[in-house]
Amino acid sequence: MRGPTAGAGGTQGTDRLAQLLRLVESEPNDAFLLYGVAQEHGRRGATDEAVRWYDRCLAADLNY
Repeated sequence: MRGPTAGAGGTQGTDRLAQLLRLVESEPNDAFLLYGVAQEHGRRGATDEAVRWYDRCLAADLNY
């Protein structure tokens, strides 16, 4: 059984990021997926990496 913090930086967050990255491999210009990856990095405190993914999101769809 998982503890109360599993969703906050626990394995659930890792699984979500890994899943998003797999999806991005097949849809590299999907702004929704790119934004999701950026959000996950932001939740982990990886600000520089999050900004890189936000930039990719904007490159894919400037209006996103």
